[in-house]
Amino acid sequence: MAHYLQYKYIVREIMKAVYDEMSISLEGSFDLLDGIYKEGLPFVASYLEKHIHSPIIITNDTGNIHYSTLPEITNGKCIPLKLSSNQNYSYLQSERSLYYPIVHNRILGFIIVKGLHPNHVAETISILSDAQTPLTWYFLRITQVNESTKALDKSMSKYFFQKADTDFKNNFQESYRTIDLKIPYFVSVVKIDNTGLTDDIKKFLNPFTKQYFQTKQPEIIIMTCSDCYVLFIPANMEGQASRVGSSDIKLLNIKKYKEIVENNYNVTLSIGVGQTYPLPLLRQSFQEAQIVLTLNRLMEKKGLVQEFEKLGIYYFIFSSGVQSIKDYCLKNLGPLIQYDNVTGSDLLSTLRTVLDCNYNLKSASDHLFIHINTVHYRLKKIEQLLNIDLSAFNNRLELYTVIKVWDTLKIHSYADVDPESYDTLYFNENSFV
Repeated sequence: MAHYLQYKYIVREIMKAVYDEMSISLEGSFDLLDGIYKEGLPFVASYLEKHIHSPIIITNDTGNIHYSTLPEITNGKCIPLKLSSNQNYSYLQSERSLYYPIVHNRILGFIIVKGLHPNHVAETISILSDAQTPLTWYFLRITQVNESTKALDKSMSKYFFQKADTDFKNNFQESYRTIDLKIPYFVSVVKIDNTGLTDDIKKFLNPFTKQYFQTKQPEIIIMTCSDCYVLFIPANMEGQASRVGSSDIKLLNIKKYKEIVENNYNVTLSIGVGQTYPLPLLRQSFQEAQIVLTLNRLMEKKGLVQEFEKLGIYYFIFSSGVQSIKDYCLKNLGPLIQYDNVTGSDLLSTLRTVLDCNYNLKSASDHLFIHINTVHYRLKKIEQLLNIDLSAFNNRLELYTVIKVWDTLKIHSYADVDPESYDTLYFNENSFV
């Protein structure tokens, strides 16, 4: 907030000195500056549309649409720009379209006014001039964020995804000197469920995601990865200092972002949210958000915004240490895993499929492409190895939970076990403590 107010003051003083000589009021321009900071591009676009009475499109310097009031023109698409570098504006009578550049040393973006009568061009340009300052701030802010996060993205990817011993706090501080490192954060991981997205959509989602959260909540730090976005969110934002546990407040802008992206780009987003931690422990929040996404994917749940602390039984299990979780899984599945490793069989996969099919053996046999008698035979063997009765619902529920936990550990590379330890750990009655 401080950097924005400082920037606003400097710009206001400079512009005031210039505009005083021209007898031009600054009120419209700085009302828009406040509006774009608090509400984003929709505020500026709706203001201009209201005063001009024509649809508005806002693009960057290459024609990538950042916002459009025309429902048939979606964000992220690229439109051809019809303005040479030495023009202050361009009006195409055949299209009845006005192309108005946002300039700060160079062209940063454009406001395109559609369906504009030629008699209204001069009046419209006067109104559009109010948007120069706020849109200059907007596009410069995006450039600043993109430049400052390049090194952070690379370093933090190693820290979070490869578990490298990167000095996270110092990297954070070097890239974001205005960030208060003393306050706690939580991590939200945004993952695109769809496969085979077009390059155009991918190219747009990166700047749009940063633009959305930077204009809504500038203190949020965004890390862009190949298949997800990682958001570092100060826990005391939007009144959270007194209500950290309030999901409605905590997830307000995340849910709105999800709604906008899904409605405009025909994609599905799954979002996992970790708990709040001091900055040095932020990897824990990231891991929790990843666990949420992995569990939901394993249970074939898509398009959810899910908090780690609302995972039910899985919350309590994954709140334990990794070794405790592994011991819990191997105590229940160890003999089965060992049998598969020694014999090359696939009993664990069979059990997983049977439980996923709600113990419908015909459906399970179809999924496994084996005869139902083979399913019966394998289940008998599983009962024998685990010393368990699979006809009991409570036993099936316990195993379903354990398998999901074990699969999650494997996906996140926490399930490595020395095969020689199975006999000691799981076939010695004294080890069941």
